[in-house]
Amino acid sequence: MAKKILVVDDEVDFCYFIKNNLELSGEFEVTTCSDSTRAVQIAQQLRPHLILVDIMMPGISGEDIVAELQNNPNTRNIPYIFLTGIITEGEVSEDDDTIAGHHFVAKPVEIMTLIPLMNRLIKFSNIPE
Repeated sequence: MAKKILVVDDEVDFCYFIKNNLELSGEFEVTTCSDSTRAVQIAQQLRPHLILVDIMMPGISGEDIVAELQNNPNTRNIPYIFLTGIITEGEVSEDDDTIAGHHFVAKPVEIMTLIPLMNRLIKFSNIPE
């Protein structure tokens, strides 16, 4: 069974790239959202196994989206990974892909690096597969 992934990014082309590459792996069913104001509602309806969310977007920031989801008992256990062009791969901890306890992946995203991180977070979440 494919794992449900929600990608939230205001760059439509980036969403298309991530969706296609993740679905090509055969492991994921990907929904994209380029409107940050709708992201929380979509996440609540979809209940994905993991959310990939851009930090800087017009409207609501990725950090605010995650904060709202974590304050809701129905979505608080959904793991997330911040996607960002404002940090470099070198700024992310090589041991666990984190900055200040949050998982980050620098843009441009390397799919072969992203998929193992996604699978690791999904495996250790409380979201049923």
